[in-house]
Amino acid sequence: MGNTLPEKDFLNRTHHQIFGQENLDIKASVLILHGMKEHSGRYIAFAKFLAKEGYKVLIYDHPGHGKSSSNEGLGYFRKENPHQLLIEYSKRMSDFLKESTPNKPHIIVGHSMGSFIARNMMKHSARDFDAAVIIGTGGRRPEIKWMRNTFKHLNSFAHLHKSEWFNHFFDFINSLYFIKEVPFEQDSWLSVDLENRKQYRADELKVKNFSINGFYGLFALVEEATQKNWAENIPKDFPMLFVSGEKDPIGNFGKGVEKTVFELKKNGFSNVYFKLYEEMRHEILNEVIKETVYQDILNWMNLQVENKNYKNI
Repeated sequence: MGNTLPEKDFLNRTHHQIFGQENLDIKASVLILHGMKEHSGRYIAFAKFLAKEGYKVLIYDHPGHGKSSSNEGLGYFRKENPHQLLIEYSKRMSDFLKESTPNKPHIIVGHSMGSFIARNMMKHSARDFDAAVIIGTGGRRPEIKWMRNTFKHLNSFAHLHKSEWFNHFFDFINSLYFIKEVPFEQDSWLSVDLENRKQYRADELKVKNFSINGFYGLFALVEEATQKNWAENIPKDFPMLFVSGEKDPIGNFGKGVEKTVFELKKNGFSNVYFKLYEEMRHEILNEVIKETVYQDILNWMNLQVENKNYKNI
């Protein structure tokens, strides 16, 4: 792998927290991957919920995010193949968690950008996991390959540059569907819950602006995670749960999620399920109905763990 930091240095440099390690009767280990511009601290409530139910949960900040980065480094990964750095970090965190919880099922959970990291992980290392929960993801979109190539070119000479205009444009395009809403805000696409949006804007650990390099990494992740053959190396009985808000623009308002699940089932996957939450948007783990979402995910996880072959009962 490109990241050759010794294990101790890697763990010291990558901000992470583990919940549930005191529980001697662990059901399974769970790795949670957060989304772009945010940080793992926004998943503490969900991690504690799962830990209380018998799971050992690891959350961490991706490179260029939260406490894993300096202020200057926020929104930046590395110049060459930035998306691979995100996958490499996830792989190392996954291995660390799995080794600390031997002989237990290992589940990956990814939200938004984290969902595309998770799908790339499954694409190459699905047998490292026993189930996956994919949240706030999207389907194949023709413009993504063009965006990847464009930002790859920009990355060759302006990788550190943070375009405030493009960051605003990215949010505006995602929020455009809600433009007649009062109040209409730049981050309307994130959540129905006004308080959640307010807290996000005030969060000192969020990334204000992604760099050119950050967007190149993001679009590369999405393009590789949504290719027609992305799931060809995943076992056909591998349990996957896709969860999204019905009004989430990242999932093309449910259509992208439905199409992804339809294609998986068409290709012979027998243990794939999805749920769209009516009127909810992108951040369903922070929406007004988050307790319902928590419980639905827990119920599905329990079904996988309780069955010896980690298949639905």
